[in-house]
Amino acid sequence: MATQDAPTPPTASAPDAVDRNRMSRGLTLLFAVANLYWAQPLLDFIGRDLHTSTTLADWLVTATQIGYAAGALLLVPLGDVLDRRQFILEMML
Repeated sequence: MATQDAPTPPTASAPDAVDRNRMSRGLTLLFAVANLYWAQPLLDFIGRDLHTSTTLADWLVTATQIGYAAGALLLVPLGDVLDRRQFILEMML
């Protein structure tokens, strides 16, 4: 009885494996923008898990979007004025 060899998994050095594991710029942009909105269709589940109403769970998405807008309006312009390396270090702390 002949046995078939199982296909070998691609190694990290194979170009196909590296390309397959990388995200394109477009996909990265999609994930960055959509991240703000992905919770909206899940608000019923979130409200149930937190034992609260869907209306109150709506504030989760609202607070996230307000925080994003505040960061874009207040923090991003500081990157043009301050030393970026120091600014990023302070933000991370």
